Amino acid sequence: MTDSKHQKFLLFFYSDYESLGMEYISSVLKTNNIKTSLIYKNIQDFYDSGSAKLINYQQLASEICNLNPDVLGLSLLTDTFQVNMA
Repeated sequence: MTDSKHQKFLLFFYSDYESLGMEYISSVLKTNNIKTSLIYKNIQDFYDSGSAKLINYQQLASEICNLNPDVLGLSLLTDTFQVNMA
């Protein structure tokens, strides 16, 4: 059973491109008293170099864990799917 006094928190993660869908979802959630936040990462350097080493996955995971969201929302495009799911 969930604590009814706990405000739900949804964290969105996306990279490189604005996500109008996430913005709409965030707006509806906030209207319904659900906290939302965003982690944005520029992954263009990954494409320019071809190396996933430029992305610090431990730091990203630490950021997400520190925020402790109830739900993590991802916005994926075909050309960013592999990097975002790594």
